[in-house]
Amino acid sequence: MSSNRSRPHKGNHGGDPRNPLNRSANIDESQSTSVWVSNLPADCTIQQLLAPIRRVGKIFFAHISPPNKDFTTSAAKITFWDRRATDNFLELIEDGKITIGGLQPEVRMNRIRTAPRPPSARSRVLVVWGSPHVVSMEVLEPLFRSEIDFEIDGVEEMMWRGQRRLEIRFGSHRAQASRAEQMLQELKAGKETEYIVENLSPEQRIFIRLIEILWGGDPCELP
Repeated sequence: MSSNRSRPHKGNHGGDPRNPLNRSANIDESQSTSVWVSNLPADCTIQQLLAPIRRVGKIFFAHISPPNKDFTTSAAKITFWDRRATDNFLELIEDGKITIGGLQPEVRMNRIRTAPRPPSARSRVLVVWGSPHVVSMEVLEPLFRSEIDFEIDGVEEMMWRGQRRLEIRFGSHRAQASRAEQMLQELKAGKETEYIVENLSPEQRIFIRLIEILWGGDPCELP
C-alpha cells in the first residue's frame, strides 16, 4: 500500500491527541474503520478525495490535513461507517485502482482506532424539502456556517410542485451533516437563534418550520 514518498518521514501531519475524538477505541486494529491516506495533492479538496471512493461504503468522517513545514503533500483521515467499507477501500488501494490528482495515495490503518457504527439511515447526506424561500444554499449554507465548520462534496437540486429538494453532501457525518440536521430540527421546533432573527425575514422564519428533513444515500455507498 505504499509508494515512493514525496515528503520527509518525520513530523506529525495534524491531529490533537488531547481532543477526546482523537482517542483510540478499545478494539483490535482488525475492527477499526479509520485509515490514514497520504501522498495526496497539496491542494486536495474533499471532492477530489471522495470522488474515486465509489461503491465502497458509507463515510462517517473525512478530514484533509494540508501541507506543512514537514510535508509537501496533503494527507487525510477517513473513517468509514463499518469495517466492510474499510476493507473494500483497502482492497482498491492494494490493487492500485485509486489515484487522486494524478498521485497514487499511500494508505495505512490510522493510529487512532475507531469502532464501527451501527447500521443506520443516517449519513453525510442531508435532504431538505420545502419552500424555495428557505430551501436554497444561499440561505442554508450561511446558516450552517454560523455554527459549523464543514466542507461540501456536492449539492443536487430539483423542483417539484413549487417545492425545492436539496440533497447536500457534506464531507462528513460527524460534526457536519449530523449537526446541520440538528440545527434544522431545532428550528422546525420553533427555536430562534440570534442568527435567524437577524438574517431571515418573518416569512422565512415561518417557512423554515415547515421544511422536511431526510437522510440521503452516500454516493460512496455500495448499491
